[in-house]
Amino acid sequence: MARVLIVDDEVGIRELLREILEDEGYAVETAENGLQANERLETERPDVILLDIWMPDVDGITLLRQWMGRQPPAPPVIMMSGHATIDTAVEATRIGAIDFLEKPISMQKLLPAIKEAVARSRQAKIPNEVVIGRLGEHPLLTSVLEKARESLQRERVLYLQVADSFLIEALALALKLREGPWLDLGSETQPLSREKLQRARGGHWFVLRAQDLTRLQQKNLCFALERRDEYQAKVVVFGHTPAEALAKEGWPELLSRVFARCCVPVPRREEALRVLDTLMPLALSEVAKRRGSDTVPRLPPGSMTRMPKGMLPQEMDLLGLAEALLDADEGGVVLQEAIERIFGLPDQPTLERLLTLPLREAREAFERMYFERLLEREALPMSRVAELAGLERTHLYRKIKQLGLTIKRGQEVE
Repeated sequence: MARVLIVDDEVGIRELLREILEDEGYAVETAENGLQANERLETERPDVILLDIWMPDVDGITLLRQWMGRQPPAPPVIMMSGHATIDTAVEATRIGAIDFLEKPISMQKLLPAIKEAVARSRQAKIPNEVVIGRLGEHPLLTSVLEKARESLQRERVLYLQVADSFLIEALALALKLREGPWLDLGSETQPLSREKLQRARGGHWFVLRAQDLTRLQQKNLCFALERRDEYQAKVVVFGHTPAEALAKEGWPELLSRVFARCCVPVPRREEALRVLDTLMPLALSEVAKRRGSDTVPRLPPGSMTRMPKGMLPQEMDLLGLAEALLDADEGGVVLQEAIERIFGLPDQPTLERLLTLPLREAREAFERMYFERLLEREALPMSRVAELAGLERTHLYRKIKQLGLTIKRGQEVE
């Protein structure tokens, strides 16, 4: 059971968060000031700390600095505040906080943040292991891996319905597909022979992109599938298409029937991006090790899920992205702007550029940039957006429609 320490001088907030997290199965301790927080940190050894910025005896930023310099290292820290500025959030991130939650804190933001922090905490407690082999060990992927291994144990077959290439990469690593004898059936361009199966006896025979298989490769897959028990091998296939729809697309009846029985769906796009926020620090650690470096730059909290909709491509090389992020390291931190440039997001209008535009165009460009940041990056409820913008709700909706922006699902609900 993961342990969470809540540090806040307001008893109402402490007890509300305690109640929510205990209902979710966490063990919770609380502290009302910095002194108690330090005592709980030593005696309770929490996996995650929720830390308020403003407290009477010592502010959260000061505590955070102390904890980031201690040995052994402090567990992941999530900052909380109802009056913080962007500068404060950036400073907390630079010091070492992994996330920043604005009060009042919604369950929709709190619970994913806690899951991410627990995943990082558990990873940090496993010394001297190859990080990349643990990429699939994320709370959102745990049940997927359990079902996957159960299917492989029961039938020696697994069909993973997944679209995002970075998840295919992570799951393939977690399932150790290339450890021991292996055979990539997706790269075979000639009829499969028994000799080839014999060379991969007792290992994994896999396909990383089922949707790209030719008719010949589908026949090869049938040939392999029928002989998996004879050669004591396990067959793992990744594909976009739901297993029950394969027959309609003309796949051999054997494959569609077996895959329908052994299909494990992977989290959809929105959940997958939350996974990516945890996977990237692990991938960065692996690439840094390969370069012979012990220094791994920090990423802004939620740096991937904060990207504008559609900017994260399905076809994405996880380790290749980590290489690019390491190259963008600026003093131990990869800035959000650098991440967006790596993904090809056009630069936001600068003040200098705005001053070269006619007033009407400059005002529209600034308004678009302003509201995009509130809607796309923060995913705030509309009541909060209206409050921050100083607008009435009806005026806000009209302005968003005028600018051609999109309100995210769930933002309309207060």
